[in-house]
Order: sequence, then structure tokens, then C-alpha cells
Amino acid sequence: MFCGDRSVWVRQLDPDKATFRMYGKGHTFAHDMTLCDDCEQRWQADDIATLIERFRHSDEHFGDEAELMVSVVRRAGEGLSATPYDDHFPAGVKELRAQGFVPLQELTGLDEVWRVWPELHRRSVPETRPEWSPATECWLVRSPSTDLEPEHYLGAIWRLAEAGYPAEISNDEYWSRVERAAARVFTMDPAEVRRQST
Repeated sequence: MFCGDRSVWVRQLDPDKATFRMYGKGHTFAHDMTLCDDCEQRWQADDIATLIERFRHSDEHFGDEAELMVSVVRRAGEGLSATPYDDHFPAGVKELRAQGFVPLQELTGLDEVWRVWPELHRRSVPETRPEWSPATECWLVRSPSTDLEPEHYLGAIWRLAEAGYPAEISNDEYWSRVERAAARVFTMDPAEVRRQST
């Protein structure tokens, strides 16, 4: 997402073109990018400068690399169409949203995060979208605390996992850091999670 407004459109991304390196580590964008109505119009008009500026202000972790991120998304989405956001998800997601669950893909490109999320606060439905193959499930999570959003927990996890980040790090070591960070975060009281997430 380029801004914080309500998602209206989903643009598919080619995973083979969605990879990049930053801070010495390889990254891959999620399978798609959500956009508000105005950002979709900016995309179609090739208004890259506005998209970069919006990304810079909306992403607290990668905002400093907005130009790189937008160029990767544009490259990965070239020639692929946009679909209405509400039509994009598998059956069952709408019902789980009503219970407070949010698809992980709306929150992070690291789909494996469901593995470290408390079992009581995660759900899945069968994944039926071809572009998400070989995934067989679409995972959703909700906040363990009524005072916080899932983004607070993810922000705290990323902050702890990336503390003292080495210049070069393998994917396995990065995931180990995420697991250790999550184990700490999900035992914190909400006030500490909020503090760590900022």
C-alpha cells in the first residue's frame, strides 16, 4: 500500500520481479499490492513521484528507501491488472474479518509469521488463488490485546529482530531472530508492546 487510505484495488505482482536487496538482506514483496482509489489512478497515470512520496510517509520501516520500493513494485506489477479489493480473497475471509482477524498479507510480506503468532489468535481458510500457489492456506491474525492492533505486535517483533542487524545475514538467521523476538513480544504487557513498536 502506498498510503494509509482504505484499500479499494489489488494489483498482482510477479514474484520473479519482486525481489530486491536492502540492508544486506534479500527481500521479496508480497504477491500483490493494495491501493486506494486515488493511488490506483496515480499508478495508471505513471505519477511515480506522488507514489514515492506517499510510500515514504506511510511505511515506518522502509520509508527511507521509498524510491527503491516503488520501483520494485512497479516492475513487478508491469502488465498485470488490478481487481476490486473485496473480490480478491478466498471464501471465509469476510466472516473472519467480522471476528477481528486480518489477512497477514495485508500486514507483511513475510507470510511465515503465522507460525509465531499465538494459536488462539490465528485462523486460516483454504487458499484458492492461483497466484498464491504453492500456499494451501490463507492465514489471518488478530491482536491478542483489545488495546492494540496486530501492527503493534509486528512492529515490536521487527524492531527486536533487527536490533544490531549485521551487514550480511542469511534468511535462516533472520527467521531465527524473528522467532526469538516473537517469543519475547507475545509475553509483554500491551504498554511495552506499544513502546517497542514505535
